[in-house]
Amino acid sequence: MMRFLFPLFPDATKFFQGVVSLFCVLGMAYISIVAMRQIDLKKIVAYSSVAHMSYVVMGLLTMDPNGWLGSVYMMWSHGLVSAALFFSVGFIYDRYGTRTIKELSGLVNVMPILAGFFMIMSLGNISFPGTANFVGEALILLAVGDLNFYVFLIGTGVIVLGSVYTFWLYNRIFFGELKLKPSKVGDISGKEIVIMFVLVTLLIWTGLFPTCFISDLGIGTLGGGYNF
Repeated sequence: MMRFLFPLFPDATKFFQGVVSLFCVLGMAYISIVAMRQIDLKKIVAYSSVAHMSYVVMGLLTMDPNGWLGSVYMMWSHGLVSAALFFSVGFIYDRYGTRTIKELSGLVNVMPILAGFFMIMSLGNISFPGTANFVGEALILLAVGDLNFYVFLIGTGVIVLGSVYTFWLYNRIFFGELKLKPSKVGDISGKEIVIMFVLVTLLIWTGLFPTCFISDLGIGTLGGGYNF
């Protein structure tokens, strides 16, 4: 969008700016509700990714330096969170042979290390302060607020829906009575711990010290020099 859509169709982009932004926030709300109804772990993570990309598009459409910077940062943080969550689902499937939520519960009793990593990534998924997602969403919403206050209110409210399905998922699979016995060693292995540790460290580091990366990127360079 930044390299092709904006420079090729600047007038059309600006004309449909508000309409597409509204569809973005409505899409986020719809996707969050759909995610609540899923019973497959991987599908929930996938729908969460769609919601985050709606935030990215909304930030880009603001045609504001803060919005563009937030979108770029959101893509970075989303890559970390989604990778970690998909890895976690893979670790669970490798041991239990299922991704169905109804068949999984009480995993904290046999996978406490994974439960800890999954909690941190769940906080990142809802853009909790101190994670990289928070920086991206804050910049995007700041730019959206300058563009349209009502879209800003809806976008802020959608964050609540994201928190609902994220923590509902965590509660259902990690707490309660253990229903299945793992076919392999319960908790994650040393290699898997290293993978999760790297992703969690990057998520928190870029969340607590965003200026290290923002100053390197440079707000003025994100738009490629295009002036709308």
